[in-house]
Amino acid sequence: SACHNIYVAAGEFEMTGGTSSFSKADGIIIKQDATASITGGTSETHTKHGIHNDGKTTLGKVTVIESGIVNGPKGTLDLDGTYVKGSYVFALSNEGGTVTAKNFSTKNCEAIAICNLSGKMDLKDINLEGGRDGNISIIAGEVNITGAVLDKCREKSVSISGGKVNLKDIDVQGTSGKFNGVYVFGGELYMEDATIANTGDCGFRVDQAGYAEVKNVTIKDTESTAIFGGRGTIVMDGVTAENIGGHGVYNTGGKVTISNFNIKKVRNVIQQRNGETIINNIVADEMELGAYCQEGLLSINGGKFTNSASRVKN
Repeated sequence: SACHNIYVAAGEFEMTGGTSSFSKADGIIIKQDATASITGGTSETHTKHGIHNDGKTTLGKVTVIESGIVNGPKGTLDLDGTYVKGSYVFALSNEGGTVTAKNFSTKNCEAIAICNLSGKMDLKDINLEGGRDGNISIIAGEVNITGAVLDKCREKSVSISGGKVNLKDIDVQGTSGKFNGVYVFGGELYMEDATIANTGDCGFRVDQAGYAEVKNVTIKDTESTAIFGGRGTIVMDGVTAENIGGHGVYNTGGKVTISNFNIKKVRNVIQQRNGETIINNIVADEMELGAYCQEGLLSINGGKFTNSASRVKN
């Protein structure tokens, strides 16, 4: 089609199957005054988006190929079992409306899999495989995710530059190249029950104006630093780190507080370059260097360092 394949201006629209393909605009567009229920079918290979929602739309087991799903500033979008494959734009993006989803999955996306530019997202039990430019990017708004498997991607798996984000039961399976698992450089992150593994750079990084509170996180098999503090704030309780190629904690000027920290098989447990690092109750084993403080404040309250060539240096 030279324009949209399906254009719903107003009223109600239902689709239970079939294929929308090869339009030079959006495959299916639902405008503000329309309501749509799309419970099956395929939307593939469109110049813009597979599905563009400005109204009130429910998507079921719909497959979108080589194009993504966008929710507009006033749109309300609910997904259950929707699948996006090979999208060259955001697989799912929100431009200010409200998105709820469960059992949403992606595979081999060329861009970031999920992006919240504004508005609110509530996501549950999602599986994002192979987002080339990252799995999740939060620019602004409110995002709540419970249950996610984030397969290895080329760049940052989760990046947060603004808004308020709640993550629970998250499995970050890694990044290729020198990129971070979770990177917060603005906004607020509240994360609980997470695993971050196989990252090419830092497992968890907070910089600039970022703020993060984390409970019960495992960081393992990281080529560089497990936890990096820049100019932001990190508060963690219940951290397990293992097989860390560089530093357990590296702070260049932020405020980092970690309680109940268990770490082993690491080159340097703590490198304090500047800022403030407070560790409450640490058990560290199998390391080259225990703790090093160049400037700022390093406070270690309780715990032990074992099997270290050099335990504390100031």
